[in-house]
Amino acid sequence: MDASTQSSPVSAQIPLTFPQRIGRWFVQRGESFAAGLLTAAIALYWMHLQVTTWGMSSLTTGSLLAAGVLFLAGSGWRPNYAIRLGGLAVLCGLTLSTPWWWASWDAALASVIGSAGVWLACLLNGALLAGLMLSLAWWNSRKEAAIGTNSLFWLGLAGGFWLATAALAPLMPTYWLAAAATVGFAVQMMIPSARLIDNKQFAGWPRLNFSPIVSALLLGVCLPAVYRIASQLQPETTLVFFGVVASFCLGLALSRWKWLSERQLVVLTVTALVLACFPLWIRYYLLVSSSVSLTSLAIVLRQLGLIAFFAPFGLLVGCVCLPTGSRAEGKLFVQSWQISCFALLTGATVGWSLISAFGPVLLVAVCLIAFAALTCLRGENGFVWKQLAQPRRAVPAAVAASACVALVWSYQPEFSARSLFSTHVFQSWRNGRPLNAVPGLDDGRLLSVRESSSGTLTIWRHQGTHCQLRLNGVPAGRISSNATLVPQPAGGTLSAVLPLSLHPAPRQVLLLGLESGLGLKTTLEFPVMQVDCCEQNDALLQEMQSGALSETLASCWADDRVQLQAGHPALTVRRLKEKYDVILDTPGNSAVYRQADQFNAGRYAWLAERLAEGGLYCQRFTFTDYGPDALRSVAETLQSAFGYVTAFDTAPGEMLFVAARSRDDVITKDLIQRISAPQVRRSLARIGWDWSVAMNLAHFEQDALQEVKGYGQQNAWSSPGSFRLATEMMRWGNKWDEVRTVLANKPQHLLEHYAEEKEMADVLRRLSDVAAREQVLVKHTDQFWVYRKSVKKRLQDEPRTIIEPVKGEGLQKRIHPEDQRRLDYFETLGNATQQKACSLESLSAVEEYAYPYDPLVSYFLHAEIAKLYQRSAPPQPDLELRHWLHSLYFGSQQERSVRSIHRSLELIANADTEFTAAERYDHANTLMELLKIRWHMRKGKQDLSQAVLLIDLKDSLRACNLALEAMPELGKEAGIDPAQTEVRIAELERTLTRMLQSHRAEMLAKASKPNYPLPPADE
Repeated sequence: MDASTQSSPVSAQIPLTFPQRIGRWFVQRGESFAAGLLTAAIALYWMHLQVTTWGMSSLTTGSLLAAGVLFLAGSGWRPNYAIRLGGLAVLCGLTLSTPWWWASWDAALASVIGSAGVWLACLLNGALLAGLMLSLAWWNSRKEAAIGTNSLFWLGLAGGFWLATAALAPLMPTYWLAAAATVGFAVQMMIPSARLIDNKQFAGWPRLNFSPIVSALLLGVCLPAVYRIASQLQPETTLVFFGVVASFCLGLALSRWKWLSERQLVVLTVTALVLACFPLWIRYYLLVSSSVSLTSLAIVLRQLGLIAFFAPFGLLVGCVCLPTGSRAEGKLFVQSWQISCFALLTGATVGWSLISAFGPVLLVAVCLIAFAALTCLRGENGFVWKQLAQPRRAVPAAVAASACVALVWSYQPEFSARSLFSTHVFQSWRNGRPLNAVPGLDDGRLLSVRESSSGTLTIWRHQGTHCQLRLNGVPAGRISSNATLVPQPAGGTLSAVLPLSLHPAPRQVLLLGLESGLGLKTTLEFPVMQVDCCEQNDALLQEMQSGALSETLASCWADDRVQLQAGHPALTVRRLKEKYDVILDTPGNSAVYRQADQFNAGRYAWLAERLAEGGLYCQRFTFTDYGPDALRSVAETLQSAFGYVTAFDTAPGEMLFVAARSRDDVITKDLIQRISAPQVRRSLARIGWDWSVAMNLAHFEQDALQEVKGYGQQNAWSSPGSFRLATEMMRWGNKWDEVRTVLANKPQHLLEHYAEEKEMADVLRRLSDVAAREQVLVKHTDQFWVYRKSVKKRLQDEPRTIIEPVKGEGLQKRIHPEDQRRLDYFETLGNATQQKACSLESLSAVEEYAYPYDPLVSYFLHAEIAKLYQRSAPPQPDLELRHWLHSLYFGSQQERSVRSIHRSLELIANADTEFTAAERYDHANTLMELLKIRWHMRKGKQDLSQAVLLIDLKDSLRACNLALEAMPELGKEAGIDPAQTEVRIAELERTLTRMLQSHRAEMLAKASKPNYPLPPADE
């Protein structure tokens, strides 16, 4: 008999009408669900506040762990109603007042970190969170909605997380949701509890059963590993993070149902089978990404996948860890479930630390098999070996173990990284290409897979020498391992070159995040005194120091100016005391939830304090997945922290925000002299740019975004922040054009601020040279030598002179050094050309004119030398190939030349060069992809004769056949999987060889068509 029946036994005997029964159910049960909803809103806000302030740093994770331990330690106490009411009031007060005291709390913890270490800060912050958790737990346990005893509470908690994450938080700040929850709790304070529970005193320690403790430990180890597996299937946004929490709470709710709790082996089997079907999940998420354009439906379908992964784990954890004792016995078995929860937290901590060493699959397989064996043998009085002979236990356990073994073979993070995070793959899938053809869709080749504390790091080879990094599938940086052959990415190079040129005299530089190492490599080209680098990804650092990137970055680690600080940027910024002239920030994809703190107003305020007088803060921002609203939100947040902000258009789909205390710190004097310095010329030449192109960069002030609504400043109480970015990323639309349309209204170029400078004439002249180069490449297909006419015409029509003092002769008028260099180049080139068999000395003399970079000479010089190497004595196929590759990779995106590709493929397939088999394989792979692009660009053009096209088609087919025949042997020698080579060859035959054959057949048919004369017109 319950408490309400004892208090009014007469009323319980009166029959209730149907509406009364509904009302009574709502009061007794619906209140539990409502309590879960309100608790979810509060919990989401506080969790979001932690992540947006300190990211997924050791302070955040350590605080949550300390909070869990302290919560479990204090959860056995049941205070009286007044204390519960007071605790809830404190919770509501602290929640509503966070905008006013949170910055001070952050500063206090930063002081603790600097003086005592992170562990004490974790303990203090964890104590705060534990107090908030206990306030909620004590308040909810005053009635039958007690945590751990009512499925409706956990169901409300799951529903609250889903509702807030997918529907409400993208529209309003989480602070508003928490404020609404405090109003709901205030209403609860005024309503008498439906069924009060008397405080029960502890009646002695129960007998401990080690089986649930070991089971909880095993499940704890599994949880971070399963989360790592799930994060390979979709970007790790707020929808994933809080979707996992909601799915886990749903499982806890299901564990309160006796029918499911008694079938743990069946649930375990389903869990193992779900994980083992990883290839099917790739197909499922690929179908959702490529076919579902309605954002709300896509969110629902993605959440169903998370439910399948984590609800069974929540169910198993609920069966093991949640209290199951009956209140009627007068005992609260808190000690048993507390110890199990301690074991769960311990297992999660151990599992997270072991992922980097053993990988998520091995941890899941071992722990689930051990859990199956433990559950199968567990009896009322210990282990019962005879139970192995029972089919209802042995069969599910055997199936679960088999599924775990299958998971080891079916888990392919590199395949999901290539399939689920590429628009090209989505389009190919929609056009009917099978999934097994994905490895051959482009020139990418896997180099390595590494597990780290931040995620699964995969490194890919693209474009011959490019190393592309992906973290949990999301692109995380790119660098060319040989910039003499393949240009460096423009965005990564300019993010260092531009601020180091804008600042008059940079000495102290801080790099937050190394990405691919390109920013560090470029920074060291400048005369800076100290470069402090902060990087948290241990696996990435190992790859840079001793792995796939070590050879490229070896000179960086040998430079004594570099100071490496391994750790999370959020904590590093709070520890630092130095002032920096330039801070370069590469935060990664802004939609990834672990990066949320790097776009937060609080972090910008900390960084503003680290800037020296006249210092610059620069942050890269990729906007390909967003509309213009996201740009305005970031710009507003930066301006509020620094005072002035502008954004430079550095690469397609990418901007570089530059913030300073005033506009004069960005638009500085004597910029033209600094940006034309030798180190800038060298760095920009590696991306195929002249220094004058940097002066023509477009940049946008904040007033260009005034007509855009924006999300508000990035913090937990003013903006939806990461929640809005997550849904915006899933929205279908031409977002790039949306941004371009808005920014095209008020474009500005850097050179406009220096129009009165005397050096501007040189800038404009060099820009005209750049335009002339592009004109030659676009209009004169396979006729690179036409550039000679352009250069000679400029030397004759627009000669430049300088006046300089000559000893003994006074002031003399001399030809400009750059024009003189061009004349000397043509003289040297002419001497080499006149030789019947070109000597290596003459060719080396020509090659010396490649640097410093000349926009009308440096690029075409490589094609000239490559041609001359064809008749060198002795033959030098290796050097010839290097110059052809430079000419191809540094060419214009609008270029249609194919004959240099033919020659390069012939050298790769037949010649004995110093290139390794892997390098030859990669270059052949990329060059055939480039050949396909250029033939597509040739279609519809009428400037090439039919005879020329037929000859080029014939040579293209011959070169492709040579390369395709050589690829299997090159792949085998390089240690590349033969199956991958076969898939790539099949794709090239389908998209390139057949296309060329079809095009040639069409042209031959057109050429063989008789040209009959027209009949005379009727008179």
